[in-house]
Order: sequence, then structure tokens, then C-alpha cells
Amino acid sequence: MKRSSADYRVAVVPVRLNGASYTAAHQACHRAAGLWNHTLAALRTRWDEVKTDPTTKELRHLAAASDPDLQRLHAHTKQAIVDDLLDAVATSRANRGAGTRAPWREKNYRPLSFTKGYGWRITGDGRLNLSLGRNLPGIRLALPAVTDSRTNHGVPAADWGEIRLCWDRDGRSWSLHISHRTAATPVLDPANIIAIDPGIINPMTIAVETPDAYEITVINGRAARAIKHRRNNAVADLHRLMSRCTKGSRQWRRYNQAAKHARAHANSSLRNIDHQVSRKAAGIAITHNVRTMNRTGFCRDSVYAVCDDRIHAF
Repeated sequence: MKRSSADYRVAVVPVRLNGASYTAAHQACHRAAGLWNHTLAALRTRWDEVKTDPTTKELRHLAAASDPDLQRLHAHTKQAIVDDLLDAVATSRANRGAGTRAPWREKNYRPLSFTKGYGWRITGDGRLNLSLGRNLPGIRLALPAVTDSRTNHGVPAADWGEIRLCWDRDGRSWSLHISHRTAATPVLDPANIIAIDPGIINPMTIAVETPDAYEITVINGRAARAIKHRRNNAVADLHRLMSRCTKGSRQWRRYNQAAKHARAHANSSLRNIDHQVSRKAAGIAITHNVRTMNRTGFCRDSVYAVCDDRIHAF
């Protein structure tokens, strides 16, 4: 997707695929993972032999030299694999002091990327078509409804950007990650500062200086802890039952599927809670016209001792 100065957000939309598209999507995700593995091996071989990084063009040539079956993907999907690998290398080098390794792990599955104007299009009958390459049948599905979480208004397909088709292994479901334009970020005062202390029990403790005193907001995180506790107990009980079964048996597969369902349900609930916490913090910053954030290391008790003012708990 071409970058611009506009603001973008990513909407995660669950979708259902029919039999032919379901199979084609799974096979394409495996091919994308195979192409990643081939390109990664070629990159590491070049490091061993030449001791230098290839350019983007050279790495694309290395990716194009893979098995012809792995090339049965859209051209922009293959370019996205190369770009993601280069981004991973750059990130590992930027964080080398923290012990981050260069990319090395092989993948069995990889999401599919479709760029605007090339990888996806709206068909004449109002369906979404995701291209898998020239002379290959694409993935067709019902046109998803995208809502801007900032404005709560629907987003037309003309404003969509890059789309990624992702598979949730635990939830056994597909979802589209659709980038789209959104309303401009409000202009806030950079001179005003908000202090945020991340925690475990309470995910955020926020302090904002007001004309009269300090306003403290404690965002409660006990709901998330309860979800994790319930998930851990359920998965532990199921694993204990699985240990009594023969691995791969029918009953073992049933318990394994139940454990995946418990993890998928917990992940969905935790994602919703994280979204609510971040929205609450952003809302406080906008309310107080704050643009500068200071991530502090103070504990909640010290905040109470220094700022004995209004305390709000959510």
C-alpha cells in the first residue's frame, strides 16, 4: 500500500469461506510460508558467503528462484514476503543490544497480503475477490462490512488499502485485516504531559496535571486476570485428561479441540479488554488536551502519596 500523510487504522473482520476458497486459501498460506523459508535460507546463505546484505531487488531475485509451485501467488503477495523479511532484519539489528536474533525460524503458515488496486477487487456481483496470481482462481467471499472505530461510521471499499487474510489456529477461523483511512487525529498541545505507569493487576495508572492539582485514573485489570485464570484452569484440566488418552485418538482430538477453543475465546476477550484500556487512556489524553506521554516507573502507592486528589477507578 502506498504510504501517505493520512491517518490509517486496521479493522479486523471475521469472514467465512466456502469449500473451494477455504482450500485455496489454506494451500496459498502454505505456499507463502514455503516461499518465506526459501528466501530466508537464501538470505542466510548470502550472509555466509558474501558477508553483505542483498538489495531489495536482489532478494526478490533470490525469492523468484524458488520451486515453481511456491510462485503460485500474486506478485504483490510475494513482494510483501520479501519486504517483511527485510523489515525483520532491520528490526533485529535495531534491537541487537537487547539480544534480538536475526530472522531464523521457519514457518508452516503465513498470512496473505493483497494490495489495493492489484491484489483485491470488488466483482460485478458485489463480492470481494482476492487474487492468487495470473490464471489461478481467486478467493471469493461476501463483501465485509468495515466500521471505523474512531467515528463508528461505515467505511466504503473505495477507502480500503491493503488487506491481509489471516488464519486463527486456535479459533479455526479466518479474518480480514483491512487498513483504511480514518478521521484526522485531533491536534493536541505538546506542552501538556500525561504520565502512564503500566502494571500487572491494573494495566494503567494515569496522572494528568490540572490547573488545580493532579488527576489520577486507575484502570482496573482484574477482569483480564480472571479471564487468564479461567483459561489456564480449563486448559490444564483438558491437558490432564489428554495425558490419559492415546495421542491422536478420537477422544484426544476432542480434548485438544476444546483446549484450542478455550484459548481462542480467552484471546478474543483479552483483545477486547486491551482495546478498551487503550481507548480509555486516549480519551483521557484528548479530554485534557495532552500530546506528550511520559512512561514512568513509579508505583501506584507513590502516585497516591504525591497526588492526593481525585482518583477514578474503571
